[in-house]
Amino acid sequence: MRHLAILVASSCIAVAAAGDAVNADYFTSTIKPILEARCVECHGPKKAKEDLRLDTPAGIRKGSHDKVVLVPGKPAESLIYSMAATANKDDRMPPKGDPLTADQLAALKRWIEAGAPMPEAAPAAK
Repeated sequence: MRHLAILVASSCIAVAAAGDAVNADYFTSTIKPILEARCVECHGPKKAKEDLRLDTPAGIRKGSHDKVVLVPGKPAESLIYSMAATANKDDRMPPKGDPLTADQLAALKRWIEAGAPMPEAAPAAK
């Protein structure tokens, strides 16, 4: 019986770890909703300030007209993270409303640290 309990516990840990994987699905389920809720109003299909689109993987990869916004593996060098995480209210994104929550910032950081995996093509934000 003890071996069965260990096997069940090990299986639960493996399932939890697999569910926490940072991959293209993580982008779709976790990162994209953050961007849609907090970034796409100014960096999307209707308005693209600084020529930056954050509503599609292609737009994120492209960056703005003069800046790279995502450096996979390097959150501190990725403007998509560093501008949201800064304590400087004049530079922080989004400029209106509340800053991103600690959980949202942690998700962005985790995603970037994992290499910022995204689907090759994903539908644009609504």
